[in-house]
Amino acid sequence: MLSKATAVVFLITTLVLGYLYWDVKNSGTHPGAQNIAQVEGSAPFTGSPEEQKQRISNYLRETLNMPSSVQIEVGEIQTSDIPGLQEGELNYQRGEQAQKGNFYLTSDGNYLILGRVMNLAVDPRQAVVSKISMKDAVIQGAKDAPVTLVEYSDLQCPFCGRAHKTVEELVKANEGKLKWVWKHFPLSTIHKWAEDGAVAAECVRQQNEEAFWKFADYVFENQKSINNSNLEQKVGEFAQQNGLKDKKIKSCMKDKNVREKVQADAKEGGEVGVSSTPTFFVNGRKVSGAKPLAEFQSIVDEELGIKKPEEAAPTTESGAPKAPPQG
Repeated sequence: MLSKATAVVFLITTLVLGYLYWDVKNSGTHPGAQNIAQVEGSAPFTGSPEEQKQRISNYLRETLNMPSSVQIEVGEIQTSDIPGLQEGELNYQRGEQAQKGNFYLTSDGNYLILGRVMNLAVDPRQAVVSKISMKDAVIQGAKDAPVTLVEYSDLQCPFCGRAHKTVEELVKANEGKLKWVWKHFPLSTIHKWAEDGAVAAECVRQQNEEAFWKFADYVFENQKSINNSNLEQKVGEFAQQNGLKDKKIKSCMKDKNVREKVQADAKEGGEVGVSSTPTFFVNGRKVSGAKPLAEFQSIVDEELGIKKPEEAAPTTESGAPKAPPQG
């Protein structure tokens, strides 16, 4: 999960964005604020994409009263799947602390919408599942299992290390019923060797699929002693201990295609709403953080249709459901 400092930045950003929403709704009575509602009927914005990005950045900085120490980066503006809207990504950064968000623009380029837009006509779980690719995915457990747990993880994240042991127990306890899919989501702005570690994991996997999981175990167990300077040395130690070719792994780590796969996982995570690690999706149901085993098991049981004892309907000695008491 995010560090305490980053979590504070996230909370502040959320509150500020909430204020912006309130400000836009009430801007007719808020003195000194630029009234976004007044652009109704005005001509569509005809500037260049770069001018529009600068316009958005300036507007947000002024409206949110953000200091110059906070960098606001406006991503490329693209056509959205939502009719009549364009979309893009916002990146706020202050030192090593970072926060991402989405924005939408009306087709005339004059109305800015912050946050998530939800399509009520689409099953939310299915919408998530449809965006998660299983092509070349790292999988543990029965591939035809009725329950799929997809994890977006960061090898440098201590909470991911804690969750890793829990999910290992969960998979063992639900043999044949649960499969575990690993996706990389290195938080590179705060975890400096996380992406390189993910690349190394993929290179280990190229030599031996099962060794991938052993490598994840090894990294989590030695997480505190790994840093930017000794990562390759630690990878070499693992390779030697597990009969892998160290030179081949190090050569692979320079392969841009491997790095692009890691980055594709992270991009996919962003598209399904991942912003911290670890984040899980159990048959499309989002679960954030290192939850206790019992909580994970309860979710898996729900997906399997297993009722808890207290949820089972009371029955007579013959097994027939009892009639409800008469008032």
